[in-house]
Amino acid sequence: MKFNRIQFIFLVGLLITSSVSGLRNICKYKGRQMTLGQKMINCYVIISCEKNGVIKIQDSCPKYSCVRPTKPLGYKVFDASEPYPRCCGGPICEGQIISHKISKGTYIVTAE
Repeated sequence: MKFNRIQFIFLVGLLITSSVSGLRNICKYKGRQMTLGQKMINCYVIISCEKNGVIKIQDSCPKYSCVRPTKPLGYKVFDASEPYPRCCGGPICEGQIISHKISKGTYIVTAE
């Protein structure tokens, strides 16, 4: 099968376009490569790969408190030597807890 010049240029253009669109779904964070939708979680942050190589960083440990009239029995201290989520600190409640979603712990990092 013979390729003429137009077919060759079209094929090269198609290969370049497909490889560039694939790069948009790759994120780099601190020397690590992540694919679109991939997450890394530790006791400090949740790092996720978003579209166009954007890294989203959020606080990982949930914020919560005891539901009234329940009183806290104590407080579990943050311990980075434990795996996530056991490392997270917070009140120790005798009854129910309520979770607080705090949006100010979200950061966006553009592609490297």
